[in-house]
Amino acid sequence: MGRSNRKAPARPGELSAPPAAPELLAEPSSAEPLRSAIEADSILRQFLPQFVAELPPIVAAVIDRLERRELAELAKSVHQLKGAGAFYGFPQISAAAAEAERRIKQAEPVDVVRKGVEQLVRLVRSVEGYAPGLERQVVEGNGRD
Repeated sequence: MGRSNRKAPARPGELSAPPAAPELLAEPSSAEPLRSAIEADSILRQFLPQFVAELPPIVAAVIDRLERRELAELAKSVHQLKGAGAFYGFPQISAAAAEAERRIKQAEPVDVVRKGVEQLVRLVRSVEGYAPGLERQVVEGNGRD
């Protein structure tokens, strides 16, 4: 009922097909932007723009590693986002990254890992000042269309 167009889940030990690039490379939503909780900390606040500017290449790398099923490298990238999210005042990003990392480390099925990573990517893309055009530049620079 309503699920007839879905693919059957992969059998244990079998990887499902990678997501189509347009699905993960879609534009961020127009919802309220995610703002850092460190606004009052003048020392950290001065580094926030640089952190936000570095997010699109990180997102592009996360997506690429997921599509290539490079789970060890994906776990490293997600772990870095977990720590950076907490440091720069984005607890939502840190929590989503922790959940995605847990799914990877517990060797959950790739489609389950993908859902966690997609949630993380959506949150990162919602950060105030996030420049999706930089993400596309990284993808194009890697020879992907």
